[in-house]
Amino acid sequence: MKTLSRIIVLNTSPYGEKSKIVHAFSRNFGRRAFFLRSVARNSAILQPLSIIEADVIELSKMGSAMPSISKPSLYKTLANIRNNVYKSTIAIFIAELLLRGLHEGICDENLYDWCEEEICLLDELESDFSNYPLIFLLEFATKLGFRPQFKDLQPFIAQEYQSIVEDFLELSTSEALLIAASGSLRNDLCNSLLRYIEIHLDSPLNIRSLPILHEILR
Repeated sequence: MKTLSRIIVLNTSPYGEKSKIVHAFSRNFGRRAFFLRSVARNSAILQPLSIIEADVIELSKMGSAMPSISKPSLYKTLANIRNNVYKSTIAIFIAELLLRGLHEGICDENLYDWCEEEICLLDELESDFSNYPLIFLLEFATKLGFRPQFKDLQPFIAQEYQSIVEDFLELSTSEALLIAASGSLRNDLCNSLLRYIEIHLDSPLNIRSLPILHEILR
């Protein structure tokens, strides 16, 4: 069975000399790994957080065999993310968060649509996107069903940062993007939100790109 589906690329790993396993979040099949042949002509579109469209071929009615994808093409170009080192670093962080934070097999079209909208928002922002990772983490926790309250984060946050943290929790996205925050605050809040999500997922996230994100949030 073949289904045309939109897919957010999270990570890839080599398989043999010319193929790859594409770890992704797809609209129709959820968080899955897909097999892709002939990677050489498709490698440029398989960067973290790329939004592609591809035919998904299911090899087993029981769902035990890994589905494959063919004829992948860019659904969104995301040129601003690819050409901006700060945005591309944020994109790598978000891709890793989704890779580790979404359990294999989870399928939620509303969650997929939200992810796609947020990626496009990051691409469209012309300035004031340093707070974006924090806003994404807050909304991601909400989409998973456990939006943090101030009392939940208070034990993790330094006293001098707590009033600004309340602003992040209460303001709209457009307003929160404009909050004046130091790099130390951004990094502390980022760490706190990740710990909060880990507690609720009952699983460590181990985000390897976090130190690099901390560098650009300074």
